[in-house]
Amino acid sequence: ASEKTRINLHLEKPLWERPPVIVGGTDGSGTRGCVTLLLSQGVLMLSDAGGASDCQYDVHGKEMHREGWPPVVTAVLKETSRADYSPDSLSPQTQKQTMAMVQRMADKFRTRVQQKLKKEEDPSHYVRWGFKAPVSMYMVPFWAAAFPGCSFLHVVRDGRDMSFHWLQSPVKRYWPALFPQHFSALPPSQRGGSSLIPDHGSYQGKAYIYDVPRLGAAKELNMAPHFRIAELWEKSNIEVNRVGKRLAEADPSGAHLASFLTVRSEDFVTTETRFYAASRAIMNAIRPELSLKETCCLVTAHWQAEHSSAGWAKNMQNYGKWKLGVAPYGGTGGTFYSGIHERTVNALKQFGYLEDAGGSAWSYGTEEDGAGSCAAVTECPARKHHKQKCLD
Repeated sequence: ASEKTRINLHLEKPLWERPPVIVGGTDGSGTRGCVTLLLSQGVLMLSDAGGASDCQYDVHGKEMHREGWPPVVTAVLKETSRADYSPDSLSPQTQKQTMAMVQRMADKFRTRVQQKLKKEEDPSHYVRWGFKAPVSMYMVPFWAAAFPGCSFLHVVRDGRDMSFHWLQSPVKRYWPALFPQHFSALPPSQRGGSSLIPDHGSYQGKAYIYDVPRLGAAKELNMAPHFRIAELWEKSNIEVNRVGKRLAEADPSGAHLASFLTVRSEDFVTTETRFYAASRAIMNAIRPELSLKETCCLVTAHWQAEHSSAGWAKNMQNYGKWKLGVAPYGGTGGTFYSGIHERTVNALKQFGYLEDAGGSAWSYGTEEDGAGSCAAVTECPARKHHKQKCLD
């Protein structure tokens, strides 16, 4: 599925008629860090202006529904209760309505690409186009149908860190649909969004903890929201990985992905070796026509710019924050950590987050093509580099 020969960029066609690159992953996983690399690789990324979106590079899905992504995604997940579904498993009405909305968005996106190219000083810089929305991970089967031959980059982040991330609106929106039995077992008074995920918490270092009760009472840890975050993270990412791989091996004559790649956001802010391995894997997935020299020049320029930026050290501090979150509650030997671990352990093993504890190692298969193979590459042409504007 990852073989370069499967990817047809359709370079003979105008940019807007080529299959897009789509970036998705759990909210807070680090999808926009992946986007900065794409921008440096000649991918024109659509984004919706207004608010923080200029930094986030998100598209809001208003082309599908006036309320954006939530009603579209919720309608699908309510019928499937899983992310690795087939559109044929939906009711005829939901399948038809969803496909019509997705197709409408696809048409409008292509028009937006045309309009954006007219404003570019050098439109020839772009070889592919794409968009990013974390929640798009739940729509992978529809992307394969609406954009046959597209590439999907699935960004993951350690589920233990995610359990202490402040942005958890997806739990309010999608946890009831993905865990219907758990949801129905709750008393009616506890089924509201603010009961599933409280509106307020406090920080323990970089870790966000739900320990702020209402009416100004003394702080008391509420483990349930963290456990919901953890189980949503595991189920969603395992199932998206499964369906993405399946569609990347599907018959190219029908709904299919040209490439599907799961990328760990930690690999962009840890070591040079991991950075090169992840970046090379992405380039193999979306720019297979590039030579080794072209790849090395692009990745090296991006590494030098990102590694020397003020945000590099700050971003690194955001990883591993789960240790600060559990420290006041018995650390890794406490009930709090145990509850998070048991709800994430399968995905932690699958995505290589338990390597230090004897789990399997994570590999892109490009480690041998890392910084060492690029050391001999010199005389790179000047490249446009997009500097990341926002931090987590």
